[in-house]
Amino acid sequence: MSTISLVGAAPESVDDVFAESNSTRAGLISAESAHRLTVHGQNVLADHGVTVAGVLARQLRNPLLILLAGLRWCPERRVIRPTPSSSV
Repeated sequence: MSTISLVGAAPESVDDVFAESNSTRAGLISAESAHRLTVHGQNVLADHGVTVAGVLARQLRNPLLILLAGLRWCPERRVIRPTPSSSV
């Protein structure tokens, strides 16, 4: 099986691209499908082992989040309100 690049496929006809990739308009024939499965494996995304608990722990260690949470529950926080101006 040869691989054809996007640049190489662009000027070719659809039938030529199918022939180059051992495919047809209806899809792969069974033999080509079995061959690709043997050579390349299943068409699945890799599992990186990311867990909800891991993502939450990483987010809770974020310094900006810790700072904002501290400001939210700080009893010393005050709301700054503009004072009425005496000039007209």
